[in-house]
Amino acid sequence: MMSDDNYVSGDTNGLIDCGFIESNFCVDSYNMHCYNQGSCLIRDVICYRAPDVIMFQEHWLTPHNMSRFDKDFPNYHLFGSSSMELSVEEGPLIGRPFGGTAVLVKNELLSVLSA
Repeated sequence: MMSDDNYVSGDTNGLIDCGFIESNFCVDSYNMHCYNQGSCLIRDVICYRAPDVIMFQEHWLTPHNMSRFDKDFPNYHLFGSSSMELSVEEGPLIGRPFGGTAVLVKNELLSVLSA
């Protein structure tokens, strides 16, 4: 049960009052519908909004290409997986790529993050 001291009600304008700290915390989520197609939008979002956490679905990257997140977004740490692992292990890719999830967290937040 939450104490009344830490309960937030009404319009907080994005401000979170936990009794100890106040901060604006921004989380975005996107269906990339292919990394190549969605990464330009993500660069713009980072430039203009600088979200603390960005969650992605459908990046379609193979395990080998997951490092593209690190290369393209160096101020963020990647937690993610590829849905293409079994397809790649079976031989040449046939058909279109699929799936994949990823979470990018600002590097400056890693010291307070536990996974």
